[in-house]
Amino acid sequence: MKSFIKVICLSVLMVQGMQITAQDDDKKKGIRIGIASTEITNSEGNLVEDNHLSFYAGLFNEIELSRFFRFSTGLEYVQLGSSMDDDNEVKISFLSLPVSAKLRIAGFFARAGLGANLRIGKSEVLNGEEADPSILNYDRLMFNSLLGLGTKLGFVEFEFRYHKGLSDVVDGFTSDYYQFGVNVLF
Repeated sequence: MKSFIKVICLSVLMVQGMQITAQDDDKKKGIRIGIASTEITNSEGNLVEDNHLSFYAGLFNEIELSRFFRFSTGLEYVQLGSSMDDDNEVKISFLSLPVSAKLRIAGFFARAGLGANLRIGKSEVLNGEEADPSILNYDRLMFNSLLGLGTKLGFVEFEFRYHKGLSDVVDGFTSDYYQFGVNVLF
């Protein structure tokens, strides 16, 4: 786990260094917003509860390394969770730091990378009432891998991303999530 944290930190530092040395024409910045659907699974891979539908929003930077290849970092807010019904649900808010490589081919692009999610809030409703926050001990930091596909129309990108949990969100349970959204470049 410590080596994974070192890889994430080193990747972020490398991207920041590349941003300093990149020409302004090689940099793209933008905002990202869309919907997120979460699944929480146990250690056997079984879905625990129904998917939770939420949103995400954030900022990103991309550095053009070649005509077809870009490197990207960002800062996003994302809400994950699950629900059995309206009376029983969990919502967990994260600040996400994704780092990814993006390959562009013929009007489409593919993305692959890693992310670190820092928990900034949570709420649990059990039997229709706000639950005691000490019932479940959610991890403060969660890591994930990500894969994405999309297309660009003018200064707007439409993108689908899948995030696979690499670490537990709570002991013995991981959170995978899907995102579909719009990236606006400026």
